[in-house]
Amino acid sequence: MFKYFILIFSIIKIIQSCGICLSACGIFGITSFAMANVAMLAIDAKCYEACAAICATGPVQCFSNDTEIKVLLNDKIINKKIENIKENDLVLTYDLEQNEILTFVVKNEKSEGNFNFLLIEAGNKTLKVTNNHIMIILENNLLKIKKAEELKINESVLTDEGIFKIEKISSFQLNSKYTLITEAGTILANGIFVSIACENDLKALKSNDLKDLLSNWKK
Repeated sequence: MFKYFILIFSIIKIIQSCGICLSACGIFGITSFAMANVAMLAIDAKCYEACAAICATGPVQCFSNDTEIKVLLNDKIINKKIENIKENDLVLTYDLEQNEILTFVVKNEKSEGNFNFLLIEAGNKTLKVTNNHIMIILENNLLKIKKAEELKINESVLTDEGIFKIEKISSFQLNSKYTLITEAGTILANGIFVSIACENDLKALKSNDLKDLLSNWKK
């Protein structure tokens, strides 16, 4: 009985100490929360791992294990499978003016389970992402965002070979996925310019402009 009481007391203490952490997760969104390294330091060290794990159980953006990322290695840009991408790797993406830039990888984590994916085909590009992944499309040459499950045929995506129209979208399931986060909040995955935000990061947005998403991402 005494051991049971101690266990309950410990759980209560963890919940109390993790309150700030879990609130931050809900307010700022999962991926933005993961970027807030300064805030992390203010959290009780004993709570940090448990808190991060709970936060990460929410809907996160994810790629399939055959996704290729453009990485800077020995002064050359090469393609690497996402499973080989590590924290602090420099990877290729675009800025809001559609210029190529490099950004650091903050996190790359594999998860096992049953996950709903979409296969997006545009020109000679294909990409497999989870249904709730935040995609980037071009509307009147403006960069907009929407969930992958809301994409439509003939919408335009920006790639490393120009602008392609989406030709086909199909659904399937996989038993693993990779969550990759960059400092810039975007990345080139299989040559397609995509956000690495999730739907929780859209809560505070007043528009579907990529500019607004990235502005909140960097706060």
